[in-house]
Amino acid sequence: NDALAANWQNWNWNQQSVDLASTGKYSGTRGIRAVLNAYGGFSVGYGGSALAASNYSGLSSKVFQQGRGNKLEVLVYQDDDTVFGKTVITLQAKTWQSVTLSWAQLGNPSKVKRIAFKDGSGSGTDIYLDDIVLTATTTPSTTVWKLRPGMNLGHGF
Repeated sequence: NDALAANWQNWNWNQQSVDLASTGKYSGTRGIRAVLNAYGGFSVGYGGSALAASNYSGLSSKVFQQGRGNKLEVLVYQDDDTVFGKTVITLQAKTWQSVTLSWAQLGNPSKVKRIAFKDGSGSGTDIYLDDIVLTATTTPSTTVWKLRPGMNLGHGF
């Protein structure tokens, strides 16, 4: 079940490669490996109508930085092309990091159509991503990547 959930699509840009079946993972059997050129991004877009951000409190993920580029921008889009908010995180080399961001840290979007992880160093980066989740407020969390048994996914990625 380690895959993009229903209605979520791969919308990357300026990358050398993206592997959605990588053995580099935090848990489960697969993760995502993204080798990004300078300012390139790994991005997933929701194929249906934008999700109401009020159903969620933010975004969480596991990130492993392979060695180059220690800045990663996390962006939230309100439609296919318009960035609503972003924040920059500093990555630690060769270790899995838990990244948990509130909507306040991402500009308080009213809706979510697309999420991106973008090289923020200007030199490119090689990262692994796993357990990408929109964190629920009152409804069950929506998992973008890595569906877990028994999890009620609601809109699901």
